[in-house]
Amino acid sequence: MSPIIICVSVFLLIGTAAALLRAAHHDKRATTHMKEARTCKTPK
Repeated sequence: MSPIIICVSVFLLIGTAAALLRAAHHDKRATTHMKEARTCKTPK
């Protein structure tokens, strides 16, 4: 197998895992976490 195919397969596996994690944590916690991250990035 060429290294390109291996890289693509690993990328797809990581992408599917990330999608599953997003679907599993798609609730109020995720939205609040995003809000906290935005507020932390912007200085008060």
